[in-house]
Amino acid sequence: MSDDDSPRQSKSKSKPREQTDKSGRKVWDKEYYAKRAKERAEDEEILALVPESKKKKVAPPPQERQPLKERHDFIDLEERVGKTQVVTQFTPKQQQGGYWCSVCECLIKDSQAYLDHVNGKRHNRMLGMTMRVERVDVNRVKDRLASLKRSGEADTSAAPVQVDDIQQRLRQLQEQEEEKKRRKRERRSKKHKTEAADDIGDGVKEEPRAIKDEPQEAAAGVEREGQGGVRVKTEPEEDEKGGSAAGAAADGGGGGGDAEEDLMKLMGLPVGFTAGV
Repeated sequence: MSDDDSPRQSKSKSKPREQTDKSGRKVWDKEYYAKRAKERAEDEEILALVPESKKKKVAPPPQERQPLKERHDFIDLEERVGKTQVVTQFTPKQQQGGYWCSVCECLIKDSQAYLDHVNGKRHNRMLGMTMRVERVDVNRVKDRLASLKRSGEADTSAAPVQVDDIQQRLRQLQEQEEEKKRRKRERRSKKHKTEAADDIGDGVKEEPRAIKDEPQEAAAGVEREGQGGVRVKTEPEEDEKGGSAAGAAADGGGGGGDAEEDLMKLMGLPVGFTAGV
């Protein structure tokens, strides 16, 4: 091997030493840097074959971020309510239960924490937005309102409201109201029936006893305590004809005395006594 080949082999193995020409300018080893460029291109081709999930996502630089905008997609927090899922050690992370954020590639277990994450700084930075809202002037607000008004008029003109649809909707509302009233009447009638049954059940034990005792007391003339602690003697019932005849025979036709005795009986005072001589 000659002396000219030895420097070339050393340059290919390691970085060449800096050399200068006669004018003092730096001399570059073109073969070495061409080989480095070829190796870098091969590395990039290999990295391109790696799946995107293996690469760590990075937020765009601050100068490329846009102001904060409203979110148009709907977040369904009750999508998996009432569902059962088996989780093993081989289950992918995004299917292990919870809320998976595909933008930040993180799993969140709580719904409130997921909302905080979606509205937070990290998530919006990964979407390419800052936490500052764009300031607009009055003219832009007026233009926005005018465009919304025009779009609303276009929607109403494009799809007019049908009379049949309104009538059907009114019938449905009327049926719903009638159903509510019917259920309310049923509940009320059921409540009254239960109350009446309770009252009947409470009165059955006392009423027959009172009904059985009254004829015996009336026939035998039992004394009972009336109002005010006065004892009243119940007289046996008599027929109208017999009672009137006996009263007339005993009194000898005296109408005034009978009236007084009847009044005294009603008041509960004793009758039929004679004054001492």
